[in-house]
Amino acid sequence: MSIAGPVGAPGDNPIPETTLFRRRYPQRMTASVPTLPATEAAPAFVFGVDPVLVGIIVVLLLIVFAVFLFVRKTLLSFSKGIRDGRRK
Repeated sequence: MSIAGPVGAPGDNPIPETTLFRRRYPQRMTASVPTLPATEAAPAFVFGVDPVLVGIIVVLLLIVFAVFLFVRKTLLSFSKGIRDGRRK
């Protein structure tokens, strides 16, 4: 008896191989995926990146940058007010 392979000679299996495959992996309903026609112009999205996703990320980065500038200006004005208050 070998550990590496099945017991018995090849072809001794009473169930055909295709039946075993069908039992383990039943057919699933699949839909064909539409493809873009071959054109010479570049597609609307480059490198497989969705332009809507890029727009959302850009807007979020702009919001974060605006919040950073707002907090920076607030803290600088606060420290300037503290310095001016100590001088008087």
